[in-house]
Amino acid sequence: MSVDDYFVTENGIEKSIKDARSYDHFTLDNGLEVVTITDAEADKAVVCMSVGVGHLSDPKDVNGLAHFVEHLLFMGTKDHPKEDTYNEFLQRNNGASNAFTAGENTNFYFSVNNASLFEALSIFSGFFTCPLFLESCVNREMKAVDNENSKNLQSDVWRIQHLIGTLAHADHPMNHFSTGNEKTLGLPDIRDRAIAFHNTYYTPSCMKLVVLSAHAPTAVRSQVETLFQAMESGKGPCAPISEDVFPPSSLNSLYRVVPVGNVNKLQLFFPLPSQYHDTVKNSAALLSSLIGHEGEGSILVALRREGLAAGLASGPYFSYSFLCLFSVSITLTQKGIREIGRVLAYLFRYTALLRDVAPLRRYYEEEAQIAHTAFRYKEKQNTTSFVSAVASRMHQVPAQFLLNDHPFRDFDADGLAGLTRLLTPEHCFAVLRTKADVFPHIRLATDPIYGTPYGKNDVSLSDLMGGDCASPSPSASLTATTTETPTLLLHIPDPNRFLCSDFAMLPGCSASTLPSLVTNEERVKCWFCPCTEFQRPKCVVSLLVNSALLVQSPAALLCGHLLTRVVKRQVVTALYPATLVGYSYDFAVTLQCGLSVYVKGQRPAGGLTPSFNQRIGAVMREVLAALLEPALSEEEYNDEYALYRDELDTVMVKEPYSLIFGKTMCSLLQRYAYLQTHPISFAQVRHFAKDLVASARFEWLAVGNADLAAVQALVEEVETLRRPSLRAFTPLLPRIRSVPAGAALLRESVRNPESVNCASCVLWQLPCAERARLRLFAHCLQDYVFHELRTVKQMGYVVWSFFSGMEGSCNFVVILQSNSFTCRQITEAIQDCVFAYKAKLEAMESDEFAKLKSSLCSKLTERLFSEKKLWRCYWGEITDGTFCFDWKKETAQKVEALTKEDVLALYPEFLEPSQQHCLILEYGKSKGNEFSPASDNARVYSTEEFRSIQEFLPKQWVDYEDMSLS
Repeated sequence: MSVDDYFVTENGIEKSIKDARSYDHFTLDNGLEVVTITDAEADKAVVCMSVGVGHLSDPKDVNGLAHFVEHLLFMGTKDHPKEDTYNEFLQRNNGASNAFTAGENTNFYFSVNNASLFEALSIFSGFFTCPLFLESCVNREMKAVDNENSKNLQSDVWRIQHLIGTLAHADHPMNHFSTGNEKTLGLPDIRDRAIAFHNTYYTPSCMKLVVLSAHAPTAVRSQVETLFQAMESGKGPCAPISEDVFPPSSLNSLYRVVPVGNVNKLQLFFPLPSQYHDTVKNSAALLSSLIGHEGEGSILVALRREGLAAGLASGPYFSYSFLCLFSVSITLTQKGIREIGRVLAYLFRYTALLRDVAPLRRYYEEEAQIAHTAFRYKEKQNTTSFVSAVASRMHQVPAQFLLNDHPFRDFDADGLAGLTRLLTPEHCFAVLRTKADVFPHIRLATDPIYGTPYGKNDVSLSDLMGGDCASPSPSASLTATTTETPTLLLHIPDPNRFLCSDFAMLPGCSASTLPSLVTNEERVKCWFCPCTEFQRPKCVVSLLVNSALLVQSPAALLCGHLLTRVVKRQVVTALYPATLVGYSYDFAVTLQCGLSVYVKGQRPAGGLTPSFNQRIGAVMREVLAALLEPALSEEEYNDEYALYRDELDTVMVKEPYSLIFGKTMCSLLQRYAYLQTHPISFAQVRHFAKDLVASARFEWLAVGNADLAAVQALVEEVETLRRPSLRAFTPLLPRIRSVPAGAALLRESVRNPESVNCASCVLWQLPCAERARLRLFAHCLQDYVFHELRTVKQMGYVVWSFFSGMEGSCNFVVILQSNSFTCRQITEAIQDCVFAYKAKLEAMESDEFAKLKSSLCSKLTERLFSEKKLWRCYWGEITDGTFCFDWKKETAQKVEALTKEDVLALYPEFLEPSQQHCLILEYGKSKGNEFSPASDNARVYSTEEFRSIQEFLPKQWVDYEDMSLS
């Protein structure tokens, strides 16, 4: 085992020196490559099989075949012919599963209790060794693919991805429809084509398997060999794909797309060579960091000061073995839309600046220091997304770099110069998404798959910028003159003042403890939870600005949302360097909780390096200073205000399933309707900020590697600033409206006339004392609802059922979206399914019920492996005002005591129509929909009428006055 200063190499794989897990890497005789990860602390096992074939290998005459095969594999195997065996087993053993089809790989993954790993792996292996491709499932899964595609038809993201493919050479694999639908898959021999595709590509030499568990690596290896060694070797990896992707006619061009939402975005795409080979140099990552920088000297700061843009992001859009499609995405202001040539000129002046690569070495070394520190203290990840990412990378990089994806060990001046020479107008194409008719001469066509209106501008990108800007010299127009001195407008970022070098842990508890209330004054509360259990010098500090002022009126709520945007805009330039080294900050405004401020980051030790107060404290101080005194210019505020309105307009035309849950729909509709006739000025926001701070109670929480004295000093410093302005305080108490007896119907029609989907949300509300019982009920139904409504009846692709405890309430929720059924039909199907389960539960054997109960208890008592997850668990209790920090353990104990009869009793007690308190939210397409009718037991409410209900659930919160200091 070799050791460096921040990583060790174990069995050829680099891992953090703080990573106590063990790794093994081997290849079976048939070519299957395997990585096992052993974690003695893991509650669950996670497995992923990544098959080295994706939609880019679809036959030209069967678009979507790879995706269709992914769907069919779940429908039974030779050893387990019952199509739902896999999901039922996972549900009984605290598991979950999913799959996705990408361009060059298809990933299948699941999680399950450690004790059940080998049995789950046995079922899972059948997908690759002996799938049945049942004839009875072919049409159903074809419909499932079609439903999935219908969900994406009105998505700008999917539309742009498809448009990019159409710009490739006509015979290139990228120029095709990746998802598939009933039309492309509806061939008489589609089952035979799917089997042939599986036989051709699903071979061991094309597969990568990752298994994470607490089991001994020898036991895991033996099981893998037993299950997968018998697979025939088959052919090797897919044939290489041509690196000649886009014809010259597609480059140096601008394409206008009419978006679904109210979006004004300019996105440039640069076809670069594949970066899979660049495992230690990370040149493209360096360019992404430089171009996407938001601090002084960056493109974004220059564009913002000119009033041309509000946001910018850069990085690989597609990363394949044959192509890295590098993207720069710029969110434009109204002025920016009108002056696209100037926006382009700023971008290409900066890329010209980067061609002098020598000054970039210092920034590269800084990026290396940041990357090495991040890898050293990387949070333990035991999730399906982590294991899936490792499996995907096995197709792309040597095993050495499966975990360490940005080592930054070799500054490659020549390679970097080669990439920067490709960042020119002549080597890219741009997509402008806007509803503004800025290029009226463009003739729009309609994409036959997604219905996207788009057209090509007949003026090249070079000409759009003007002759003297097309190929600017590195020093051209890089300064702006102020009244005092000339300042560089575009330049390489200055040295990062937030960099740290000493990361010693504070003395304190080595195991996580529950938060203690260390300050309990009338207007300020502080909870403290020192935790060094994870051995990372990180902590999270959060602040709840608790004031009833936030919900005083729709205008106040909107001012709260706009205030968070103003604060972010005000601090981003100064604090962006902090976000690069592991610090982050964010805001949230909710009707029930108030305005929350979060700061997360690394806490360096004392001595010569900056202390807690000088790092996390500095970030929090900067944020709070902006909150106390918003100081944007009117022009900057107007840009943010316009962007907020555009984003709200865009949200309102999203697919119905994403809008339909509970408060989301009511709150969005209220804000949307109010803004149509009541503009909010910056003066209103500034005045609101002063009133909010003066009338609020500040509630703090610090979790992680933190020092109590430093936390209390920060709290006192903030209080000293605001004490002179304090006035009467009315708390915003967590509360949720009580759903009336019977059924309450809320109806809305989608605002996008092109949407083909309807959705319904059925929510049963129970007394809060029934949380444990209803959690178990929801857990029991989860697989049944999915299987019946999606797999068997093919009602729709989006089918969710879950327990919801928002703001301390107690609800069972089912959401379904369909492109084939009306809201009334969907609602009836949901209700029928829930009540049909009663007979299944009655017939359930006692050991089956016991497994479901044990599965839920395991889920509730899973270990947390990061400060952030620990903080999230505790913060929810503070914002809800319940302060039951050990609620998961208490709920698990209550669940363990429940019987099948206890769960069945929910039907007559709370779920039957005569006893229910049921909220039904229906979002229907504008044409061809039917809503559920009113009846003696079902009343129709408008959203305004429902919001006016003033009957709330009984008090769930705990008064601070009843608590004492720890």
